[in-house]
Amino acid sequence: MSNKLSVSFRKATARTAVLFSLIFLNGFIFCYITGITTYRNYLLLFSAASFSVVFLTKLKNTLIPRLVLLVTLYLGVFFYSLVYGASGCVEIFLLVIVGMVFGMFSYEKEKWYIYFFAAITLGIWLTLYLINFTIPGIAQLTAAERNVIYLDVMICLLLSVVIQLYNYHRLNYEFYQNIKEIQVQASQDAEEKTNFLNTMSHEIRTPLNAINGLSYILKTENPEEHQIDYINSIEYSGKSLMNMLNNYLEFSKYQGDMIELEIASCTIQDVIKDIVIHHEVECENKGILFELNLDDNIPDVHIDVNKLNRVIDNLLSNAIKFTKTGLISLTVKEKKSNPTTSEIEFIVKDTGAGISNTKQQLILDKNDYIYSLFKNDNKIGLGLPIVKHILELMNSKLFIKSKLGLGSLFQFTLELEKASLATNKNESLKEENKLKIAGKKLLIVDDNKLNIMVTQKFLEQEELLIESANDGLEAVDKMKANDFDMVLMDIHMPNLNGYKATEEIRKFNTNTPIFAMSGSVLDDIKEELEFYGLNGLIIKPFKPNNLIELLKNNIGYE
Repeated sequence: MSNKLSVSFRKATARTAVLFSLIFLNGFIFCYITGITTYRNYLLLFSAASFSVVFLTKLKNTLIPRLVLLVTLYLGVFFYSLVYGASGCVEIFLLVIVGMVFGMFSYEKEKWYIYFFAAITLGIWLTLYLINFTIPGIAQLTAAERNVIYLDVMICLLLSVVIQLYNYHRLNYEFYQNIKEIQVQASQDAEEKTNFLNTMSHEIRTPLNAINGLSYILKTENPEEHQIDYINSIEYSGKSLMNMLNNYLEFSKYQGDMIELEIASCTIQDVIKDIVIHHEVECENKGILFELNLDDNIPDVHIDVNKLNRVIDNLLSNAIKFTKTGLISLTVKEKKSNPTTSEIEFIVKDTGAGISNTKQQLILDKNDYIYSLFKNDNKIGLGLPIVKHILELMNSKLFIKSKLGLGSLFQFTLELEKASLATNKNESLKEENKLKIAGKKLLIVDDNKLNIMVTQKFLEQEELLIESANDGLEAVDKMKANDFDMVLMDIHMPNLNGYKATEEIRKFNTNTPIFAMSGSVLDDIKEELEFYGLNGLIIKPFKPNNLIELLKNNIGYE
């Protein structure tokens, strides 16, 4: 609708502009050349001009009317100069120059017409100057007639310029309105995309929690030796699926510049050992040797553990994916130690397919690189651009050395602040692990009974008193009837979701810790957690040790 109005407006503007330009010529044709100044002839040309403009603008565009405007404008300057002389044409040429400025904003083809007619006008002006603005046969006007015609010319030209100004103002307004509409639409699309990804994340993480949990439970029940390989494969498959999901979510945030670092103290050795467990199993299944070179002297540091996990996980997954035989190694060592910081070098090396120089540049140079790295092999290459972007957030850079058919080496260095409590951190952790939670009452709220069963199995040895609820309404009723020490609350449930259930509980109970269980990451729901009164989040799929640690930190006793 707005496009139709815009076209109609431009046509109307063109009609009016051409009309004034033809009126402009009227004074020259009937007064300057013929000397006839009767009102009848003036009206005749006025009517003819109106019909001409209507006919011209019946076309689908306004190119011809605008060209007519230019032609009449420059011819008018020519005729007026002949009669009035050099001294009276300054104002006219100033208006022509103003019109030229507007021509800079015209369509490309029309600009050449404007420059062409401008050159003709300047050429005519120079010619008139050389012949002293006199040509035999031109009618001579009285002073009064010249003043009237001068006023007529100035009014018509001024109105033409004003109309052009208003036209460009309207076009500019419509342009920025379109930009605003596009921005609003883009914002809505981004919000819908985020909501979809959050929903997908939850829907996938929930069954993954059960898969990972059941594989963990099977491992603890003394499986036979050949069954251990199956269980390890299940665990690795679940972790691979989880890594792929995290990559999609991370890449979505990376495109919107929404990734932020969450810094915390950690022991690098523990983080690395935890990452490589599943990769070692996969290498063993593929018949690939795996080698870990880990410096034991690396101090505890401040870092975003999840982001470091993502970087190492993606580099190792990429190496395993494209290595059929040979060796994959991970080296982590302290490169340089300063009083307050430590430079730690990470190297992932493989004997896989290798990467061509062109594709290496694609990884390092293109921010919008997604699938092109190994598209001929029908592989999805989200991992490496995510690694590159995360390292940039950490003020580091990914270096690649690779030869086709020989393998690749990925290297980066992080300068990290040393943790102030590094010397007694391990001792404090041991003290925390001594805390007991036996006899504490825990309420698990989840509409997925399999997840409830898995969570209960995780906590079986801790001798907790556990009850469950299948939706938010049941959780509120149980909280009113019992005194629980802690609640694990799923967010997405029928009848009453976890947010609303917590809001209802907080009306009569503000002390009991309530932790959300969700497939959404903390960054996406942090505000909602605080708003509805939740104490924190445990992300699905969670590990038994992490869950037990959470319980001990909140309701543990000596």
